[in-house]
Amino acid sequence: TLQKTSGGLLGGAGTLASGPPPDIGGTLPPPIAAIEGSGWATVNEAVSSIHSMNAIVKPSAQTTSGLNNLGNTCFMNSTLQCLLNIEPLVCYFMSGTFKAHRNPKKGMKGKLVDAFGELMQKAWGGGKSVSPSKFKSLIGTWSAMFQGSRQHDAQEFLGFLLDGLHEDINKITGNPSYHELKEVTGEPDSDTAAKWWEMHRTRNDSFIIDLFCGQLKSCVTCLTCGHTSKAFDPFMDLSLNIPQSSGSAALHLVACLDRFVADDTLTGSDQFYCSKCRTHQDSNKKLEVWRLPPVLVLHLKRFSFNSISCRKISKDIQFPVQEMLDMRPYCTGSRPALTSGHPCSGHYRLHGVINHMGSMEGGHYTAYCRSAIDEQWYEFNDSSVKKVSESAVGGPESYILFYKLM
Repeated sequence: TLQKTSGGLLGGAGTLASGPPPDIGGTLPPPIAAIEGSGWATVNEAVSSIHSMNAIVKPSAQTTSGLNNLGNTCFMNSTLQCLLNIEPLVCYFMSGTFKAHRNPKKGMKGKLVDAFGELMQKAWGGGKSVSPSKFKSLIGTWSAMFQGSRQHDAQEFLGFLLDGLHEDINKITGNPSYHELKEVTGEPDSDTAAKWWEMHRTRNDSFIIDLFCGQLKSCVTCLTCGHTSKAFDPFMDLSLNIPQSSGSAALHLVACLDRFVADDTLTGSDQFYCSKCRTHQDSNKKLEVWRLPPVLVLHLKRFSFNSISCRKISKDIQFPVQEMLDMRPYCTGSRPALTSGHPCSGHYRLHGVINHMGSMEGGHYTAYCRSAIDEQWYEFNDSSVKKVSESAVGGPESYILFYKLM
């Protein structure tokens, strides 16, 4: 469940708001107060500004406090740290903007965003560590899967949490009817994609969608008759297969992205139903990014499953840390677009990394986050927080990457 944005770029050009930091005194800085209907250009002035961040967080806080481990909750703590250090979310929750958007009819009816906002306040309070016990308890009441002290997959938890936060502030209070979009022969991709996107946003409209949701273009071509079927689905993250190679040499993230957009033959049990042949046929499938989100989440598929067992792929994947990640080669056309449809640079800067050490049976999660205050990198290992060099970020444990559009 997910959607929207309107022109402008988060963190665009790295400009700072002019003038002294606003004294919010329990109210919102003007740019954030005007967030609805004003477009990303004005949101930018607030969320990418060190002045605005300094007005909202404690002067002593250079980054968030550690989070106490409540018993195998490192998967939750590492995920939370990456979200708690995203400037737009900091401003949105600590300024109280989210309270006006709580949906009393969907999700947890505002309870989850309230708990997340409270945790945000504590985490940016300048203390050494805080306990997320209240937040964990609420998660457990909503989903029995997260009760107790079992270890869980961080990517699965991230999807659950983002979806829950979205539903709690979804501006769509009703349940609009769903109808399948029919293919129109000869219709331009831009028109088809717009219809798919509009169908999605009529059911999903929140600040979470504004930040994290993009749109994919999928083309499946029948190898018998040549008929092509297209779909334009939303996404909250891109799950990237790790290409297999001999030897221990590291791979680059580019190889994973190249594999993601490479042609894939669907055969055997994966055959696609061809509406023209009226039967399942061998087909060729290709994915491309149609719209980019302001915050791009990349999930490295390190766990391989089959009917007998599962294994972890511990290949070292190198990725841009200080340099920009260029997503233009993976987008449809030469001018990548935001979810608003406006052209954008396609350049992303790394913001956070969730790491997984060990195996499926006995693993541990940590996180690296770039501080929105001092631009330094910090390692979060449950209650422990320490500043690290940029060169420390990365390695074979890297599992989920958070990039911010520049």
